[in-house]
Amino acid sequence: MGRYKGRMTPNTRDLQFPHQISLPTTQCRGDNYQRVHQLADTLSAVPGHQYCDNDVWHQVFCFNEKTHAETFKAEIGGEWFDPRRRGRGTKWHLLRDPVTKKYRTPEEILKLKRGS
Repeated sequence: MGRYKGRMTPNTRDLQFPHQISLPTTQCRGDNYQRVHQLADTLSAVPGHQYCDNDVWHQVFCFNEKTHAETFKAEIGGEWFDPRRRGRGTKWHLLRDPVTKKYRTPEEILKLKRGS
């Protein structure tokens, strides 16, 4: 698959700009457009991605410093976005389930060792 020269890949963006704020696109349009994007430019945000959740589209703003993301959230609103939930491939616009890692208890490990 080809890439545009000079364009940051989604994975690189998630690594370099891990603090991400999600806003419904209705808050990023109309009279709010200038206010939202001027503040994002002032705080060194990079353009993020969009996703659809419960038939509502959201725009994600990515920051490399947590203080900038917190300032943006306090001024504009929105909610924190976990980059691991970003859709991949043909389902780029859908959220993935939250990542939860299940660790085995010592009892479960012993049971597995006895069984094999």
